[in-house]
Amino acid sequence: MTLDGEDVGSIVRWIGHDAPIHPGNSGGPLVDLQGEIIGINEIQLGLSGAIPGNLAREVCEQIIARGRVLRAETGIDLQPRLRGDRRTSGVLVSGVLPRSPAAQAGIRAGDLLLSAEGKPLDARFPEQIPLVNLEMSRLPVDRPVELKLLRGTQEMSVSVAPRPRDDAEAPEGEIKGWGLTGADITPLIARENQFPDTRGVLVTGVAAGGAAAEAKPPLEEGDVILSSGGKAVASVTGLKSATSGIKRREGGVPTLVEVRRRNERMMSVVSINPENSEDASVEVARPYLPVSTQVLVRELAQALKLPEGAKGVRVTQVHPGSVAEKAGLKVGDIVAALDGIEVEAAQPEDSDVFPAMIRQYKIGATAKLMIVRPTSAAAGKKAGWQRKMIAVKLPRAPEAGARAGQLPRRQLRPGDTQRDLHRPFAKNR
Repeated sequence: MTLDGEDVGSIVRWIGHDAPIHPGNSGGPLVDLQGEIIGINEIQLGLSGAIPGNLAREVCEQIIARGRVLRAETGIDLQPRLRGDRRTSGVLVSGVLPRSPAAQAGIRAGDLLLSAEGKPLDARFPEQIPLVNLEMSRLPVDRPVELKLLRGTQEMSVSVAPRPRDDAEAPEGEIKGWGLTGADITPLIARENQFPDTRGVLVTGVAAGGAAAEAKPPLEEGDVILSSGGKAVASVTGLKSATSGIKRREGGVPTLVEVRRRNERMMSVVSINPENSEDASVEVARPYLPVSTQVLVRELAQALKLPEGAKGVRVTQVHPGSVAEKAGLKVGDIVAALDGIEVEAAQPEDSDVFPAMIRQYKIGATAKLMIVRPTSAAAGKKAGWQRKMIAVKLPRAPEAGARAGQLPRRQLRPGDTQRDLHRPFAKNR
């Protein structure tokens, strides 16, 4: 499960339990038989999962003390020891990020990390990796620390200077007049893609028919905009500032733009026209879930006899032949959570909450929907509700005229009337 580009399970070893987490009660405490809080309920993937209480307390204390959670980064990726390894302690270094503190200290993939700051580290099984990652994230960031490792048969000590961990991804935004969305480049993205620095704007989406898509040559998702009109671009703010000085002209203003695409530095001519971004016919490519939904307002939840405090959206239509239908979504399903994140929709004005959550994914990403599905009375059992996890690979949203949440318009056939354009699709017609 990822959130803002981070694997939220990388430092959390969930407390698994069988107390059901219903829509609306995630975030509440997990209490033992003595009435003590031992965790914070968070997800349900088969079993329910709770964040351990000591980790939740640590986070709260940091937020109270400094207003944010500070974690150390060394640039080391870890994995359990190999199955045939007879050693009884240590964790295997599976990779080292370029230009990271670990790389500067000379740590290599294949090294066996034995301890950090004198504290032994051990991971024989995958379930132990989050605990090791958590210990590494707790290292001080204001001074070098000693790591002991085994390289071949030689035990050695290295000094590593951890740095504060940055956000994995920067928020994206529309660049008016370009027909694209972009984001600043975080240090993590720069290192993973082996960019020389964080300057530039990462293209995260390109609108069909927009200036970027019609450029010569066209810009693509993943490009990094380095300059516009001969002026260096360092960030999204800088690109927006440069664009705001361009006056509207019919057909746009041809502008020479330098981009980095993989290992190439390319030039392109983009006809920029800031006011064109207000044209609703030009939309940035987005993912969507081919269903229609309604907010699960409190009165509806009560009428459906759902648990008190239930939130989410109710599926009112599943587009025929779509990935949603093939995945098993049905009309009447209640979508309560996306990848463990609760759908906080309970009021009529929350109608955009669920679509906004979907838009945070990338096209082609798989979204795991926690649904609550009605069950029929059978064999002496009362009708009720069952929880189910459904994974859907999100397609690209339809072009203008077929928006997310709407069925595409059908083609007229011999004998059809204009009214038939708006009738529901029928299979095997």
